[in-house]
Amino acid sequence: MPDIVGYGTFIISHVRGDKTFHVKSVCEVIDHKRMYHPFFDNFQPFPYPFAIRRVGSRFKALLFEVDVDSLPALDHYEGVPRLYTRERCEVILENEKIKAEIYIPTKETWDQFLDRLSSIMTPMGYTKMNQGDLWLEYLNENFPDIKSKFPRLFE
Repeated sequence: MPDIVGYGTFIISHVRGDKTFHVKSVCEVIDHKRMYHPFFDNFQPFPYPFAIRRVGSRFKALLFEVDVDSLPALDHYEGVPRLYTRERCEVILENEKIKAEIYIPTKETWDQFLDRLSSIMTPMGYTKMNQGDLWLEYLNENFPDIKSKFPRLFE
């Protein structure tokens, strides 16, 4: 069974009762950054976080076990290959580096996003988004049940 990193809406869906995929544990994604800002909620078609490759960056997420037979439907849900790609990455799971897979935006999706972002975001907002993990702040404020169920996600 492949391990898939859930870093955005997967977390919310799981806590709201979607048990399609089993959560292994909280993990730390290596050499990737989660990008989110609260105004994304009104920023269609991007009302959710992105994970991008960024050497030296890390963020915490949930690691899900996904049945191989479920991957085509999951890829379709994530918009593969038009919006996202599913790529291999390294995560730390219980003090051990392992391979997993993560959905990241395609170059076209990322370029479109950056173009729209540059037209509306102030340099200060962009800096704040780049330096912190505003998605975890969003989850903490809006979904306290996530913090109680997965406290290591917020450490």
